[in-house]
Amino acid sequence: MALVAPRPLVVTGGFSDWGTNPESMAMSTRAAARAYRFLGAEDAIGLAFHHGGHTHGAEDAAHLLSAIQYHLRGVRTPEVVADVEGVREYPYHSDDAASAPWDVPPPVWQRGATYDTGDVVHHEGREFRAGWWTRGETPGSTATGAWQELAATFAGAPVWTPTRVFTAGDVVVHDGQRWTARWWTRNQVPGTPWGPWVATPTP
Repeated sequence: MALVAPRPLVVTGGFSDWGTNPESMAMSTRAAARAYRFLGAEDAIGLAFHHGGHTHGAEDAAHLLSAIQYHLRGVRTPEVVADVEGVREYPYHSDDAASAPWDVPPPVWQRGATYDTGDVVHHEGREFRAGWWTRGETPGSTATGAWQELAATFAGAPVWTPTRVFTAGDVVVHDGQRWTARWWTRNQVPGTPWGPWVATPTP
């Protein structure tokens, strides 16, 4: 990041984006800010997190657009200035700020551990939720067991997985197509003739 200085830089991410590690992102941005201060461009670097995972939404876009307006187009409206200053002074960007409220990733599944309904674990790079009390059952080993794999697109839309339970009205993504469940279903591939899923147009 420091090599970008003194050019404008806004770092965005999600508190639950465990793949990119938001805490390390904050530490890296704080370190890079020293280079910006040395070059007299401390207002050109900012950091903003949203609640959620590996996705970018309207909040992130607003921060980026404000930075473009401020640094590249010279716009100084109160709204733009407030946004740019808010991102620059974001508490997790400050060297002396308290720790950010990082979302804690689920624990890694342990064979000897006991799990109750609703418990979430990580196993072999995937996330699973217990549908009922379980112990010793490997997540993903069966499509009808206690564990349901939780997956989502970058935009946060649920992705169909064979182990997950879906009920009437649930909308999922499978092979790039949106599908809506007509009734309770598990381990029934969207698109199967006479099945519970109906293709749904993208809004």
